[in-house]
Amino acid sequence: MVLINSAEKLNTEDIAEFENEVGIKFPEDYKRFMLKSNGGTPEEEWLYDFFDEVSEAENTSVIREFFSLFLDDTVKMGNLKKIYKTMTYEEMIPDDMLPIADDPGGNVIAISLNKDDYGYVYFINHEYDDL
Repeated sequence: MVLINSAEKLNTEDIAEFENEVGIKFPEDYKRFMLKSNGGTPEEEWLYDFFDEVSEAENTSVIREFFSLFLDDTVKMGNLKKIYKTMTYEEMIPDDMLPIADDPGGNVIAISLNKDDYGYVYFINHEYDDL
């Protein structure tokens, strides 16, 4: 997958600063992804499959954007720090979920930081808020 519109390159200290600020720890594979690309938009449509627990069926969606970790807090769109803080503050996701991307419908893709399913990736349908 080729990503375009990625944010400025990160180093391990940038990630550690974010982790310390919000009190979380990135899974190692996500940390490698962020060090390589720091988010961005897939150049070509990138489909993924997921199991929709509401409809109890397999479904497919598209990644619109992987969120970027911006060193400058003034950036509003796709800013991982702002999205994480807003979504946890407004209880849209639990503190132990890290939003990493979204789809064109406004649904979020998140990584679990919970010890029981650490690193698992989840599709969060924004129309259902009973996490």
